[in-house]
Amino acid sequence: MRYGVFIADDEVRELPAMIKKGQCLFSRVVTEEKMFSAGVRVVLTPENASGLIFTMRNIMAPEIFRAHLEAAKRATLPGTVP
Repeated sequence: MRYGVFIADDEVRELPAMIKKGQCLFSRVVTEEKMFSAGVRVVLTPENASGLIFTMRNIMAPEIFRAHLEAAKRATLPGTVP
């Protein structure tokens, strides 16, 4: 996942970018998938690495934290098994 900047439905890939009258400029999360063959060396661009960090920080970390809190809550409730 990564953030993309868009004018209407078109992602801005280079600057300068022209916005026509009536168009909107906005950002949104873009989902991307990349498949790699087994045993092949993976080389990431800076943008790919940034996307991985974004996903780990903003998607995976909150879910792991939530699961940890739920497990801790269950372990402290009377009559539950840790």
